Amino acid sequence: MIHRISAYVAGGLAALVLWVVLVYTPMHREKQEIVEATSEIESELQDFHETIATLPGDLTVSDKLEASRSQLHSALYAKEDILRLLDHFTSDASRLGLTTVEISPHISELLQLNRSARDPGEPDFLNLTYTFTGSYIGFGEFLNHLEQEPYFRGINSCQVNGTADSAEKSVYSVSFKALLGQVGAAERRSQS
Repeated sequence: MIHRISAYVAGGLAALVLWVVLVYTPMHREKQEIVEATSEIESELQDFHETIATLPGDLTVSDKLEASRSQLHSALYAKEDILRLLDHFTSDASRLGLTTVEISPHISELLQLNRSARDPGEPDFLNLTYTFTGSYIGFGEFLNHLEQEPYFRGINSCQVNGTADSAEKSVYSVSFKALLGQVGAAERRSQS
């Protein structure tokens, strides 16, 4: 009878060991993997919720940065136009035998152009005063050429200082209104 009881106990222990090895351990591992995967997904979900919570603030910052970039770009655009316009004057004057003494855009207008964001639908104007020396005929040709330019919008004032002595060159000063963005516009359109 003891053998029988021992056999039943041994059989029961063997069945228990087999059940633990074949059923319980794999199920326990699978459950542990599911718990780990669930906790990883919960962590990702928490990160997602945090990202969603910060999204409106990020969009606001992005909009502010875009507005700032647009304003800086418009200021840069105006500066590039002014520099292109000044280079154009200097080369035209040189070609006509005139020597540049001074080119002076009005400071208040430059500051206003720098402060304001450029509206693509509205043109930017700039009043310029251009002083140079040379012959009277070169001056006349320069004015004639200036009046034909697409950026030219009218003369504000014109001054001629000189003597009757033709050996001494006269000093000419022209103040006029210019439309920015017109110098080289045809070339930029053809490159686009």
